[in-house]
Amino acid sequence: MLENALEWDWGRDVPTMFVVADRDTLLPLDGMRVLLDKTPSTKRMVVLENADHMHFCDNVEATHEMFRSMPPPALAEMSVAVPPASELSPGEHAYQVLRGVGLAHFDSALRDHEGAAAFVAGDLRATFAERGIAVTVG
Repeated sequence: MLENALEWDWGRDVPTMFVVADRDTLLPLDGMRVLLDKTPSTKRMVVLENADHMHFCDNVEATHEMFRSMPPPALAEMSVAVPPASELSPGEHAYQVLRGVGLAHFDSALRDHEGAAAFVAGDLRATFAERGIAVTVG
């Protein structure tokens, strides 16, 4: 397994932000939680609800449907379990989460920006819920 192949003794704190999808068929949420648990540094996980792996690609809906209709042979069986994009959260939700959390994480970790650190440490579930976006935070 990947988590057993990774080196976990980094020798310093490496602030880590996981942004994952709760219905990811390629990188299932349980595996992401294992990686989170093994990460020795300051860490946080934001889970985009009702989203799949393709929510982290450009043109989410089109990419998602392309994967469903033309999966690589090794993933053909897996793609059957992937619901249509119309049954998942809009791609725009993923873009907003990635832009907001990603930028704030980097500004906090790399620039010591207090406002960004407060955003990342704050109630992200409530912040995104105000925009109609469902996330859980771990």
